[in-house]
Amino acid sequence: MEYDEFSKIYNDALPGLARLNDCLDRTLNKIVEPLRHIDRCQCRVKATNSAYKKYMSKYVGRSPPLMNFDDLVAARIIVFFTSDISVVRSALLEHFDRVERTEKKPEFDDQFGYESEHLVFVVPPHLKPDTPDEFCPSTFEIQLRTILMHAYAEPQHDILYKSSGEIPKTIRRRLAWIAASCWGADREYEELRRWSEAIGN
Repeated sequence: MEYDEFSKIYNDALPGLARLNDCLDRTLNKIVEPLRHIDRCQCRVKATNSAYKKYMSKYVGRSPPLMNFDDLVAARIIVFFTSDISVVRSALLEHFDRVERTEKKPEFDDQFGYESEHLVFVVPPHLKPDTPDEFCPSTFEIQLRTILMHAYAEPQHDILYKSSGEIPKTIRRRLAWIAASCWGADREYEELRRWSEAIGN
């Protein structure tokens, strides 16, 4: 499918996606409001060019073209400490039915790189549109990260996404060093959190 054809289909779906995005944003912020250590909770609709790239890499030839996506609408919840991820996950599971949970991390123990927890949930009936002609996906995605995971992931994605061709070994090693620093800092903050709670702060 050419981009122009995909773009027309996607543009027709955007009003429904925007509505789901707004409803999900309000719902998620209510869920996390009473929780501690939440830095932010943000929702987004996948951009048309990003959706087309994913379609061409994973779903090309499938019809209808949007039925296999699980992240057309997605949220990102950023927390302070690594232990907060499980707290937020538990709160989400009280409100949504989970389809999939994936821990994104380097394949080998001696590697450092992108880390994030990705959860795919079923869109509940109360978030679906009232009119059947408005497009609504069956699932949405939530990414859970600490501030330091996010601090690595976003600049790293920007650098690699804009790079053309093979990434030099020295650049990859420097990115791994940054990832290792964030990984270590996350664990130090977790230990300091435990110390703070032990003395009653």
